[in-house]
Amino acid sequence: MSITSRLTHAARAIFEPLPADYPAWQALLARDSAAWAEARARAAHGPRVLIGTSVGGYLPGVHLESMLAVALTLRGAQVHLLLCDEFLPACVQSQIGHFSSIGQFAAEGPARRVCGTCYQPGRKCYESLGLPLHRYRDSTTAAERKLAAATARTVPLDSIAAHRDGEVAVGEHALAGALRFFARGSLEGQADAGPILRRYFEAALLTTFALRGLARAGKFVTSCFHHGIYVPQGLVGEVLREHGVRVVNWVPAYRKQCFIFSHGETYHHTLMTEPTGCHKVVEIVLPNELCFDVDGFSIF
Repeated sequence: MSITSRLTHAARAIFEPLPADYPAWQALLARDSAAWAEARARAAHGPRVLIGTSVGGYLPGVHLESMLAVALTLRGAQVHLLLCDEFLPACVQSQIGHFSSIGQFAAEGPARRVCGTCYQPGRKCYESLGLPLHRYRDSTTAAERKLAAATARTVPLDSIAAHRDGEVAVGEHALAGALRFFARGSLEGQADAGPILRRYFEAALLTTFALRGLARAGKFVTSCFHHGIYVPQGLVGEVLREHGVRVVNWVPAYRKQCFIFSHGETYHHTLMTEPTGCHKVVEIVLPNELCFDVDGFSIF
């Protein structure tokens, strides 16, 4: 893609209206803008909560987590939001069906096919709330970006999965991200598996560096976001826990209009270990303006 094409694509993404399947918070909050402004002012000195959505194109995450941001603000929490700003060379939003070939993703990453329809809509949606919005790129240094690229390029492929940065299992999440991309339980025999694993490894390192920078500056007490595994969400959770931040991950439950919120660990762990007496069924009914379907399946 030429420089002119990239600039045209970026400009179009910035100035196009928010897609209809994103929550229309600007219109919703305009119904009582004075009350919303007052709520934000009251929450300015409240406990800091990070909504770590990261992936602006993951619609279930943006819908539920923007609603949580509003609800927590109304209850006095100082809510901060987090998005990847077309920064990572691979991520959970990169799915094999988005690309004409596996080789295309190995060579180009998500920039041409995914990033433009992910970051800008998420940014527009979250900025309409008027809450602090953090971006991955802003929380890393040039030296960290150089280190991530060099490490991802030079660590032997068979050593990536076991790679750790301090206590953070960077390589494990990188491998999980690559496996999710291929929708396989093993990378053995997969075309371009090596370059794609290295992409996820670099993205995992960059996420680790970005979240450490943000955690040091943010002084968050709690963070809530979807999944809690893969790239970047798995690293977001590990780094925040490393800094003493309480992490809450969620996933849609099997019962309609219900969700599982897991405290401290992801649902993969809490469903196996948490006593059944601790379970609560929480039903969330969204206003019509925030309900949407994907391929005929109602997310909420």
